[in-house]
This record gives sequence, structure tokens and C-alpha cells, in this order.
Amino acid sequence: MSTEYVSCPNEAPLGEQLPAAARGLGHLSAVGSATFRERHVHVALDLVDGGHHPAFAVGYERSRTDPDASPRTAPPGDEGTERIRARDLQLATDAYTRRLVDHAQASANRPFVLLDVEILLASTARKARLALRELELATPSGPTTLRFVGTASGLACLAADIRTAGVADGVTLLPLSNAGTVELLAQVTVPELHRAGFVNFDTASALVATLGGTTLG
Repeated sequence: MSTEYVSCPNEAPLGEQLPAAARGLGHLSAVGSATFRERHVHVALDLVDGGHHPAFAVGYERSRTDPDASPRTAPPGDEGTERIRARDLQLATDAYTRRLVDHAQASANRPFVLLDVEILLASTARKARLALRELELATPSGPTTLRFVGTASGLACLAADIRTAGVADGVTLLPLSNAGTVELLAQVTVPELHRAGFVNFDTASALVATLGGTTLG
């Protein structure tokens, strides 16, 4: 599997990319049989000025989404969440399983484990890939964790499938470039997850507000 691009329906079925081990791990994180909470996706945002791509650290044209350029996360991190990084779905599943086992052996309250996902969104997957190419021409780099480059609807699908397949309890989204991506997150990705029942209203509203939106559309 490519460590750079992950796709979802209307781009490519995610199920074809998930290893058999990942598809069979749902029972490890279940909190009830077919309950709403079992399918709930925990979504967090990690925003920095311009974006997380290394090009923004060397003077590439920035797109500020807020006067405050400090890193922001929403919902805020707490002791009940942990972040993992992995460059493909199999490695993410392995890391997630190790966290579950470690907490079970320690008889500790299990935190929600969120997978870091670098994202770059556009109206089409082709436009997203072209935007990434422009960033790579400015500063060549490689993914530091799972990377999604595509549409906002495809990202909603990926986040939901990561949860339902037992790859992680949710995702922490790291926009590679804020330009375009932040707006599409607020207008499409978060509302689609909410309408599908994967994110509750309060969480969706907090995410949209952090992204600079005013209402949950």
C-alpha cells in the first residue's frame, strides 16, 4: 500500500486497502453491540499557521485562517485521549492493538486512541494531488504518518472506516495546507460525519467553530 495516498469510495474502496487483521479487530474496541457509541468517530484537529507541510516552514506563501498563529486542537486533548502515528493502515492497526493490550494489562481506564492523518483537500482528487505537487516542488518531503489527499467526502468516509474497521478510535487531522482544506472540512467533511451519525452535534459544532465556521451546515 502506498504510504502517501489513501482513498475512499468514489476514489477507491477503502475496504480493499484494509488488511484482514484490521477488519477483524472491531471487537477489541467495542463498548456495546452495534450501539451508536461503538460507531462514534473521535475527530480532533491540529491546526498551525499555513499548514503542516514543511514548505510553510521555509517562507512558502501562507494562508492564515486565524490571527492567532499558535497550534490549536479541537476538541482539546486530555488524559482520555492518546495519539498514534503510522504510515499505513497495517502499522496503525498494530499500534492501536498494542495500546489496547497495554492498558488492559495495566487494568487502566482505556483512553481513546486517535490516529494522526495528514490531509490535503480539494473539490476533486486530481486538484488535491496537484496542490500537493506544488508544495512538494517548493519543499520535497514525505508523509510522516498516514496521508489522505483527495476530496472532503472521501475524508469523511476514511474517518468513519478507520473507526468501524478497528484501526483506531478516531483521527487527529493535520492539514498540510490550510488553504481550501480548512473550508472543505467545515463545509463538507464534518457535516457529512454528523449526518451519518458518526459525530454528535456538540462535537461537530466545536470542530466547525474551530475551523472558522459559524454554523453546522
